[in-house]
Amino acid sequence: MKKHRFTLIELLVVIAIIAILAAMLLPALSRARDQARSTTCLNNIKSFSHASILYANDYNGYWMPYRTPKGSGTTYGWNMPEFRSCLGVGKEYTTEEYLPANRLCPLSRAVLRWKYSYGAHIPSSYGFAYLGLTEVNRFAAYKLSRINRPSRYAAFADGLDDLLWNLSFTNYISGGGDSSNATGTGLLAFRHSKGFNAAFFDGHAERIGLAGFEERKSFLFKPLSNL
Repeated sequence: MKKHRFTLIELLVVIAIIAILAAMLLPALSRARDQARSTTCLNNIKSFSHASILYANDYNGYWMPYRTPKGSGTTYGWNMPEFRSCLGVGKEYTTEEYLPANRLCPLSRAVLRWKYSYGAHIPSSYGFAYLGLTEVNRFAAYKLSRINRPSRYAAFADGLDDLLWNLSFTNYISGGGDSSNATGTGLLAFRHSKGFNAAFFDGHAERIGLAGFEERKSFLFKPLSNL
């Protein structure tokens, strides 16, 4: 029986078909991977809001403060052992301003560029919502009950600084996004397909795209503006 051998043309045709199929599948696989990372981020940032609600339940209704006294200076609220306990972070991760990398956004600068064996830099992944403060160093201890519509206002969001006030997609892109080693300056991070994840004072979290952000940016990060 005569054996059939593939000709060079037939092999080239098969290779071309495989290349076409791969080109069609790779974008879909990339989108699926990015969606999975965005979902991981959404769950992580939601845990920040839930931990803050637990903190408020334990401390007479007071939301986790932006800053708190420590010795002769101050420290950020998420460095407080009380908040970290509510977040469920073990004592091995008590280094200030660091959390385990798997508790932060996997697409953030904190994880992509500043990942260490003991954790990653929190403000290079998430930031506090702007609380109506006129001075960055002013304390922000207030009761959750003061916020009339907690589902309307973001408490935390993807960011490149501890306090989010530079709410501009253009500034985020022009500054190199999450690609640079430099810290952001109040930057909201649009790292999820031109959108960002935010956790709210009622405990829910959602991804907000550019269109939704433009509609809500005048109040989204100012939970005390309605008082």
